[in-house]
Amino acid sequence: MNHRHCLAALALSTLLALPGLSLAADKAKVAEYLDVMQVEKNYAQMEVVMSQMMDQGFEQGVQQHNLEGESLERARAAHEVTKKGMLEAMAWESIAPEISALFEEQLTNAEIDAAVAYYRSPEGASLLAKQPALMQATMQIGQRRAQEIMPRMQAELQAIFKKEAAAQPEG
Repeated sequence: MNHRHCLAALALSTLLALPGLSLAADKAKVAEYLDVMQVEKNYAQMEVVMSQMMDQGFEQGVQQHNLEGESLERARAAHEVTKKGMLEAMAWESIAPEISALFEEQLTNAEIDAAVAYYRSPEGASLLAKQPALMQATMQIGQRRAQEIMPRMQAELQAIFKKEAAAQPEG
């Protein structure tokens, strides 16, 4: 490396080391961004959905296994303990530090400043207010599509399994 390249590398590293020129966002800006974006509130809504999905899965299992009486009550109690543990492991308080660190690493202060300014504007606030309904509708579209293609996918998998089972050498 020649003298000019060494000086350029030294100058660049010095500039990047200055606090105001950091490429990573600082904690306070990330906290402001997460607040403006209502991430904790949205995450709480997601936790409710996760809880409902776990309950639905449990009820399907109850039906599939024809549980009733004391067996049903024991299974329900075990499900509640399991669900509580999973929800605690996924709680905002436990995941927020990782999310904050991710945003600090991936975003710059300038990007956060621009996003915060936008989401504090009337248009940005309107978009934030509509976001939960848009996400729910998007998920419903995805679920509907998955239900539509599931029978075809299952039939194709069955055909593959049948073909491969027939092709296996007898042993």
